[in-house]
Amino acid sequence: MVRLFGHYCSASQILLFLAEATALVGGAALGSGLLVHELAEGSVQPLPIALAALATLVTYQLCLYLGDLYDVRIAGRDRQDGRRLLRWTGVAAALLGGASWLRPDLLPPLALLGAAACATASVLALRTALPILVGKRRRVLVLGTGARALAVARAIERDSSGGVELVGFVGQAAGEAPEPMRLDESRGCERLCRANGATTIVVAVEERRGFLRTEELLACRLHGLEVIEAARFAESVLRRLPVSELQPSYLLFSDGWKLSAVHRIVKRLFDLAAAAVLLAVAAPVMLLVGLLVRLTSEGPVLFRQERIGQEGRPYTLVKFRTMRADAESISGPVWAREKDPRITRVGGFLRKTRLDELPQIFNVLAGDMSLVGPRPERAFFTEQLRREIPFYDLRLAVKPGITGWAQILYPYGASVEDARSKLEFDLYYVKNGSPFLDAVIVFHTVKHVLFGRGAR
Repeated sequence: MVRLFGHYCSASQILLFLAEATALVGGAALGSGLLVHELAEGSVQPLPIALAALATLVTYQLCLYLGDLYDVRIAGRDRQDGRRLLRWTGVAAALLGGASWLRPDLLPPLALLGAAACATASVLALRTALPILVGKRRRVLVLGTGARALAVARAIERDSSGGVELVGFVGQAAGEAPEPMRLDESRGCERLCRANGATTIVVAVEERRGFLRTEELLACRLHGLEVIEAARFAESVLRRLPVSELQPSYLLFSDGWKLSAVHRIVKRLFDLAAAAVLLAVAAPVMLLVGLLVRLTSEGPVLFRQERIGQEGRPYTLVKFRTMRADAESISGPVWAREKDPRITRVGGFLRKTRLDELPQIFNVLAGDMSLVGPRPERAFFTEQLRREIPFYDLRLAVKPGITGWAQILYPYGASVEDARSKLEFDLYYVKNGSPFLDAVIVFHTVKHVLFGRGAR
């Protein structure tokens, strides 16, 4: 992992992106230049070639991103048949063809044809060498066999980047880790790591006193192995803060948690600018959505509900109504669920496309919400989650957001356990929040909205 402006980014993904950008620019410039030279009586025109290379770079990398082909795990699986890669390079080539048809004066068909052909060949060639480019997966040995160790294992399994692999557990005989994954601790951690190709030891023991063999772990470090606490591992590699591993000392003495006045001012200015642009662009859509809600179901167009904001202050959240007006008259507050019968026909579409959340732009303008932050919860559920989940109140240190780190990395939550998992991502955001991370989240949110991910 590489840390940029406080946020941990996958070095493998960055390397893949930069290598592919170089291959695309080189291939596109070469292909467009050759074709223009051959078919235009030997006169190579620098401007069309440069524009063709730039258009090819942007279009291809955007399409590969939308196809999740910068996710190392998905890209690795696709190498077996290449269907996903061929599909999205085809989409990119079609988009370039459309751009050439619309503006042949800026993007000559000859230049784009050569650029697309060589760019596709460059991408296919680069992807065949994917294992060499991104390197081997990081193999991890977990020290511990209890609930904390299992939490680390589950987090590794859910890790979307695919760069981490669990080799096994080492610990007491009485533990919760599955028997087939337990390794013989009598051989020692260093020998077990060497035998299984592990480079990292994650310390996730329930009780360190009497079990944490400091001298043995120090010897592992001196011989080149990485020894890291579970909380630090989850933050820097899995980009979440596991509640089961958090200790007050980690919260007090680790870096981050810097909610400075400058950061707040920059974030507020960004919110105001982004909300103003969104409102101007989305105003016609909001009028149409409001009309659809009014014509297809009884009740108000807008849904207003009290939510808990920064520092526990309540405020009124505004959305387009997606449920029947009497949705909770009998049941009271309940979690939303799959195929919820309370959702109207138009409401299901609005939730899937996230159009129901557009009125929250006014909450952002009013200062109750931010564009990026933890999702706001109702007071009823906030009180319940405070009692059942440690450190839940830490997410209230920042303003709630329309989108957030948990929203793009975890599916829709509809239980206390889901709330616990989402809190782990929210805490990562609170600890490492920055304008850079906000920009990353907004960028990823666009893809989630386009493909209807995480909605219910």
